[in-house]
Amino acid sequence: AEAAARAEAEADLAALRVSHEMLSGEHATLLASHEGVSARAEALAASEAELKAGVVARDEQLQLAAANVEEAHRELIELRKASSAATLSARYDEQLQLLREQAAARAAADAAALAQARQAEAEAVERASRLASRATMCDALAAQLRTVESRGLEEVRARPGK
Repeated sequence: AEAAARAEAEADLAALRVSHEMLSGEHATLLASHEGVSARAEALAASEAELKAGVVARDEQLQLAAANVEEAHRELIELRKASSAATLSARYDEQLQLLREQAAARAAADAAALAQARQAEAEAVERASRLASRATMCDALAAQLRTVESRGLEEVRARPGK
């Protein structure tokens, strides 16, 4: 009976070791995945910073373009006084409309790129959080398994007739 109990305890211990190895493998996989997601989140943050810098640069360009439009408007007023008002006005209006369209297109492209980067960053952060939670659970399970293995060995050693 003691030999059977010992054999059963050793079989249980072997099963626990196999389970521990599987959990350790899953833990390593989750940890590697978490590191990949963290790297992606960092890359997205860097990309967002670049996009923000691009938006700032585009805003400065837009302000410069607006200043150029104002200057052109002042020049046009002066030219209208000395030249054909209708021709100059039409040319100015065309240039003004073109500048407005360019500024609007730049602003829309910048806003879309920034929104896309923020969405990708939010998704990466959410996934990293889920993976960190799973890694914590795996660590807890591994600790429980080590405790069970330790108790199982102590029980086997404590049995008389060893």
